[in-house]
Order: sequence, then structure tokens, then C-alpha cells
Amino acid sequence: MRAMGLLRAQAENLAQSAHLAHLAHLALLCWLLGCSIGVAHALMFSVTEPWVRATPDGRNAEMFMKLRSSDPATLVAIDSFAARVTTILQGQERQPRQQVPLPANAEVEFKPGSLRIQLSGLVRPLKRGEHVPLTLFVRGADGTVQKTFVQAEVRKRSPTEDELDPRGHSHRK
Repeated sequence: MRAMGLLRAQAENLAQSAHLAHLAHLALLCWLLGCSIGVAHALMFSVTEPWVRATPDGRNAEMFMKLRSSDPATLVAIDSFAARVTTILQGQERQPRQQVPLPANAEVEFKPGSLRIQLSGLVRPLKRGEHVPLTLFVRGADGTVQKTFVQAEVRKRSPTEDELDPRGHSHRK
């Protein structure tokens, strides 16, 4: 009986040792893979104050926002189900831009009469207060493309303009 108990204890110790050896091998493998692959750095990207203003005829609209990236990146495309075509424009130029550089930790502002997104061929008229879905495609320095989904409110002017209105805080949209 005593011999049976000793054999059982040795078997349990052996099983524990094998389990610990297996865990040690897994830890070593993870460490080796981590060293050879490296740690991926995630691009932090933010969109603030997204808003849309429709043209008087209701066929087109322009979208404005503020963008910021933790690392150098590039806005390479914008898509929206609300319009047949989305185009990046700057100033009075009618020639579309293919991309917009986003310097690290710097705000890039899309605003009326400057850098902006044109939504051409709206699928239906936009009403003030509703939200327009857009997808931004941002390419990081490593070449990976990140999608960011945005809901831009249809307004008459920017949220900041409403807050700074000299006639008081009307919060008109």
C-alpha cells in the first residue's frame, strides 16, 4: 500500500513537472516570436466636430471636421452611402486632392472655403439635424489602412460657430 502511495505521489510530481516544462516552452516560444516579429504600434486617430452643410439646391453637400493622428499618417479616401461621389477639395480649386497628409499630433481642419469633403450626387435631400454616415480611410506610416466610421450632423454652421455666436448661445443648427 505504501509503495502504491509513493508511486502515485511520484506520478503527480512528474505530471506537474511536465506541465511546468510545457508552460516554460510556451513562454519561451512566445518570447521568441515577440522578439522576432516586434510589437505592433497602433495608430491613434481622432475625428472631432464632424458636420455637413447641404447646398441650397440639395443635390450636393460639403463635409467639415477636425482630424488628429498620434503618428504621421495620410487620409487616402472617404466614402459615404449618402452620395454617389466623395471628393477632397482645397480652397477655390476644383481639382480634387488624392490624399491629405496628417502630421503627428497636429490638428488638420476641414472648413468652409478651405480643405473640405464634397459629397456630390446626394441620394436624397438632407435635413438639418440628421446624421450622414462616412467612412474615412487613413494609411499609417507602416502602410496599413485603418477605417474610421463617422456620423456627421447636418447643420447650417459648425458647432464652434454656434458656441461663439455673439448673439448668445442660440445653438441653432
